[in-house]
Amino acid sequence: MSIQFSGINILSKDAYKAYEFYKGLGFTVKEVDDDPNSEWWCATFDIGGLTLWIWKDHSGKENGKNTTMQIVVKCEDIQKSYEAFKAAGYAVSQPEKMFYGGWEMNLTDLDGNQILFLN
Repeated sequence: MSIQFSGINILSKDAYKAYEFYKGLGFTVKEVDDDPNSEWWCATFDIGGLTLWIWKDHSGKENGKNTTMQIVVKCEDIQKSYEAFKAAGYAVSQPEKMFYGGWEMNLTDLDGNQILFLN
């Protein structure tokens, strides 16, 4: 049996706003459902060959199933990306050199899901 990482599911109370958030980061849109008000609305992104699905959280519970996730993506020029995200109004942390020698910055979406950019 072979298991490979395919992608990440994110549940969002306002899935269309989450879609706009990730689209604004420059992720490649693969598919978007026509009706953002449908019960099972979904947007699909390609991030360097991996898939990110954003689903409408219809659990109906304020403290329901919605779980935050961390997405880890590689970034060719972390400083340039930081400046572009900051200029676009995203609340992104300044790139920081880590103990292992690489650079990291973090960005949190509207539902508390974290995106960790590595360089």
